Amino acid sequence: MYKIFYDDEALLNVDSFVLYLKKYYKNIYFDTWLVNEQQILSWYIKNTELLFDEIIFTIDSTIEKWYLWNIYQTTEKYEKSRLIISIRSYTIKVIIKRINKNVFIEDILF
Repeated sequence: MYKIFYDDEALLNVDSFVLYLKKYYKNIYFDTWLVNEQQILSWYIKNTELLFDEIIFTIDSTIEKWYLWNIYQTTEKYEKSRLIISIRSYTIKVIIKRINKNVFIEDILF
């Protein structure tokens, strides 16, 4: 079992993606003049807030499937890999640095 550590920048990338989606949904529904736009907007924002936890949970549960990792750099001290996961309709690339049984999530790209 791996110990997983997240780089601050990787978590900020996820957070900024979630904030971007919230703003995107607000702009769409405020511009369309739908009858229940506030109800639709609150539903989308609530679902988007859950997306952050869903991304982290999926990364944590997929890390154990090391055979899905695409190794692109190996040295005596560490190994760098890419992991591609899909959540909802989003494809997410996770940059991993592994040192023994410690996994460092260096970046999360959308």
